Formats: sequence, structure tokens, C-alpha cells
Amino acid sequence: LAEYQKRAIRFGVSISGKVLLADDLGLGKSIQALGVAWQYRETFPLLILCPPVQRNVWQQEIAKWTPIPVTEVQEVLTKTTVLETTARVIIVSYAFLEKFEELQSSAEIDFKVVIADECHSIKHFDAHKSKVILRIASLAQRLILISSDKLVKKSAAELHPLFQSLDPYLGTQETFLRRYFGGKLGKL
Repeated sequence: LAEYQKRAIRFGVSISGKVLLADDLGLGKSIQALGVAWQYRETFPLLILCPPVQRNVWQQEIAKWTPIPVTEVQEVLTKTTVLETTARVIIVSYAFLEKFEELQSSAEIDFKVVIADECHSIKHFDAHKSKVILRIASLAQRLILISSDKLVKKSAAELHPLFQSLDPYLGTQETFLRRYFGGKLGKL
């Protein structure tokens, strides 16, 4: 690991595993996220939420950077996948989130550690996908958000749901914007 990655892991652990990793593309955010999550491995299973194209990447990173056997990593590949209660890591595409929530309830699996890759898709509290992600995140003791240069495209208001998931006591969007952005809704 590079020194900046080690620092990011230490920082994530120092703030109880609730962190946003927002380095540029290709700088190893996945490795950093796994490093933070690994510190809480006694509370696994780990849930990784990601775009469909990233599922295999996460499989590879887990195999490369952790001692978790491939047999203990489950990818949710279809809406009818049955969750394995023995899995230490479950990887779910954002496309299957709604169905996944039903599966999670029926399997009675509690995810205390969650990684949300490309979390910039959580922009609006009203969007269905955001609601599901935020519900899952609210139940986690550790939440590691990963984003890159796509974090904010339009306004500072897009940051509120992300930071609210890390800190439920952050307050309303209006309070957040006033406190951190002088009340401005416009482009950053």
C-alpha cells in the first residue's frame, strides 16, 4: 500500500468507519475501503453495493487484498438469488437493490459494515434508489462511501444525502447548505 492509502485507512478507522473516500480514478479507493472494512471484520458479513460492471472488480480486489476465500464471497447476480447466510462478503449491484432488501429481510442478515461504491448516485432523497441505499446505510455501524470526480455535478445540495448517511445528526438540507456553503444551492 502507498503511504496515502495507509493514512486514509487510519483516518477511516479513527472516525469509527464512517468515511467518504473521494480520490481520483485509479488511486486505489477500493483497497482503502477494504482496509477500513477489514478493521471491523469481526462484525462481517460485509455488504458491497456497486454498479453492475464493478462486481467482478470487487471479487478480484477481495481475492487480492484479503484472506477471505472465494467460497465465502457471494455475488447477487439475479433478482432471485438466495442469500447465503455463511457468506462473509455479499456484493450487490445497484440494479438489484429493491429485490435485495426483500432478500435481506427474509434471510435475517444484519450488515454492520457496508461499502457503497460510486456513491455519487445517491443525490436526491426522493429517488427510489437513494431511499433504499440510505435505509441500508442507516442500519450499518460502519459505512464506507467511495466516489471520484463525479461526486458533485450540479449543486452543493447533492452532497447532503451522502453526508447525511454518514452523520444522521447533520440536519436538514437547508441547515447543511447554510452551515457549509453559505446557503448557496448553485454550482460549486
